Amino acid sequence: MGGDTRKSGCAGDGVGRVSPFSPGLYGIADATYGDPVAMGTALHEAGCPVIQLRAKDWATADLTGAAKALRTVCTRAKLIINDRVDVAAEIGADGVHLGQGDCSALEAREMLGASALIGLSTHTLAQVNDAAHVDYIGFGPIFGSRTKIQTGTPVGTEQLAMAVQISQVPIVAIGGIDHSNLQKVQGTGVHSWAVIRALLGADSISAAVRQMAPHP
Repeated sequence: MGGDTRKSGCAGDGVGRVSPFSPGLYGIADATYGDPVAMGTALHEAGCPVIQLRAKDWATADLTGAAKALRTVCTRAKLIINDRVDVAAEIGADGVHLGQGDCSALEAREMLGASALIGLSTHTLAQVNDAAHVDYIGFGPIFGSRTKIQTGTPVGTEQLAMAVQISQVPIVAIGGIDHSNLQKVQGTGVHSWAVIRALLGADSISAAVRQMAPHP
């Protein structure tokens, strides 16, 4: 989506749900599952429209090297860097995904520029309502998760549907989502669903992406 058509929305500011990337599967290349560059490459080759690089405990140099490698790979997908605005700025990523304890979206925007995609993790409806100056909101955990990316009590699909209704920017559901519960998630009208274990823990990432992609 070109910079002249994409808006930078704020939850509650009335700009409407402007899509920052293609709806559907949001892949996360999480270093706790192995080499994030290899996993991100597999996600890209399988057709994932957006890929987040997540390597929480990596040194800056190692993370920057992996991010540069994925920046070269991701010619068709949006590349989002988890937490590290400095790394996203250095390698020219499409955007950054922030946690509640990270810098503000406005600070990230200052560093990355007006065309960057800014995402924010939220865990309650109040946090969704308070989110501002972001392009999309991550909401969850929806279900219990075996990865370390989610903490707290699962919010369930009823709260997810409420989050979709109150947010003025697209919602990305996250937390314990796999093929067995995907239809419930899709039924909320959510823009995208972020998946880790069901993709990275599969025998074939490509087959898992096809299984978790939007239903026809």
